[in-house]
Amino acid sequence: MENTSEEKSERLFTADTMAQLKPGESRELVIRKGEAEPINLPLQVNVSGTLSAPQDFFKVRKSLHDPNKCYVVFSRDKMSIDLRVDEQSKYGHCIKGRLQYNPDMESFHINDSTTRTVKQLLELVRKNRYFFPDKEEHVGLVSKLQNFQATIQKTVEESDDMRGASNKQIKIAVEHKIQTDFKLSLPIFKGTQERSFRVQIFLDATDGGILLWLESPELRELELQERDALIEANISEFRTAGLVVIEQ
Repeated sequence: MENTSEEKSERLFTADTMAQLKPGESRELVIRKGEAEPINLPLQVNVSGTLSAPQDFFKVRKSLHDPNKCYVVFSRDKMSIDLRVDEQSKYGHCIKGRLQYNPDMESFHINDSTTRTVKQLLELVRKNRYFFPDKEEHVGLVSKLQNFQATIQKTVEESDDMRGASNKQIKIAVEHKIQTDFKLSLPIFKGTQERSFRVQIFLDATDGGILLWLESPELRELELQERDALIEANISEFRTAGLVVIEQ
């Protein structure tokens, strides 16, 4: 009977193995048939979290990784910290930390190009009473904003009697009618403590009416100070452990 290819390969393998044995030696030969067990490759960890995520990961897994094969990249502009573990392995981990603005803070659109009508600013102020440390100031601002639209309308009507009344003239006429600043107290970034600062109201007269926007030099200064302090606090652990730390 003709031998199958599988039988031939087994016999050849057995003969070859036996030929390598020295006198008096014995060796066990195991022949497995069927599908091989699947090879389980290492899982790559690639996750994102809060700014402290890379440091939290490293503190728990420090003993499992060689600091000489890890490095950290951080960016103040992007408000980010990235930890790379086992840098020369394609299965190396990457833990990303991000500093995020407090959504309540973002809703005010302070120090950006967002403009609002008086009605829109009134709605924003009214529903965010919680963030006004001085509740009497909040009540006064709401009252003044409620009356402000009527003042604008009256000024515009009066300007109709003036030939070619400019937007600049309308702006000057109403500018002194509104409260120009107020105080807020809330966290700038997620998971951080409340900070207090004053906000200024600016206005401009356009063909579409009066537009308002908010600015706060105090907030900008606090934002930069807190951003830098948080980043430094979260990369100090890596420097102490001897990791390479790179600023982008």
